[in-house]
Amino acid sequence: MERQVSHEMIKIVAQDTVKLMKDGLSFVKEPPQEIKIECPICLHVMEEPNLTSCCGIHYCEGCIKKALVEKGSCPNCQSDSCHTFLNKDRQRIIQRLNVYCINTDCSWSGDLKDLLQHVNKGRREGECGYEMVKCRCDGCTHEGRRIDLDPHERDECLQRPHTCKYCNKYNSTFHDVTTNHYNYCEMYPITCPNGCTTQRQLTRGTVQGHVRVCPLEIVTCEFEWTGCEERFPRKEMKEHCNDMLIEHMSLLAVACSKLKDENEKLKKRCDALEKRSKSSYLLSRGINQQPSGTPLTLQVPSL
Repeated sequence: MERQVSHEMIKIVAQDTVKLMKDGLSFVKEPPQEIKIECPICLHVMEEPNLTSCCGIHYCEGCIKKALVEKGSCPNCQSDSCHTFLNKDRQRIIQRLNVYCINTDCSWSGDLKDLLQHVNKGRREGECGYEMVKCRCDGCTHEGRRIDLDPHERDECLQRPHTCKYCNKYNSTFHDVTTNHYNYCEMYPITCPNGCTTQRQLTRGTVQGHVRVCPLEIVTCEFEWTGCEERFPRKEMKEHCNDMLIEHMSLLAVACSKLKDENEKLKKRCDALEKRSKSSYLLSRGINQQPSGTPLTLQVPSL
């Protein structure tokens, strides 16, 4: 028997409430025509079929009770003395109808009562591997068959949980880690900005220390303070100093001469400050400075 499946055979009418359409089901063996399995109100396969006392029509328990509350009479014969009761025999017949899975690639068949559990409509987990569901990762809109989602969630989904493989501390989504965190992770591997071929594994946190000793870093001459303005890679420092030895000595002599002059000026200023300090001290003690060889006299305030 050819399986005919409608994509609308399962209807989610509310959270955790799912109904089936007869036309969307593929039966292993067609149910007897005299047995009605559809509710006249919701037009879906009946759940907990209730039989009316007035006209003997079966409805879903929820549908008929809602109709009686809203209208106050039987929706079929309009009787205002309608009573209902659960027909367990009809319920047993419906639940035991043998059907195929609604997904044509799936080979499952079983009782109708087990179909919803097998399909688990709209949920990531479920027995049927051919049910179309969404990726389990928050923020991902990808949909696919259950059997195809595991590789997606493990290797492809940008929203899958991910830990930085360099610092092993930052936890977020794969997209956030690789596009944002890597831009400031201290353990992220980088190359020397000068392009040197160091064998040391550099990270963002250690590269500055490397630059301070990198042989290709452009530096100033060690005799810059004397006036040498040459700039060159650090590895050429020794060669430069050897080549410029005489020039450096000349610059050093001039610089030392200037330092000597500045030292003399500072010495004179220090001597002058020392004299002023001593004079201020003597005045504060009430002592007049006398000529050499003359006894000091104290100025004592008169009483």
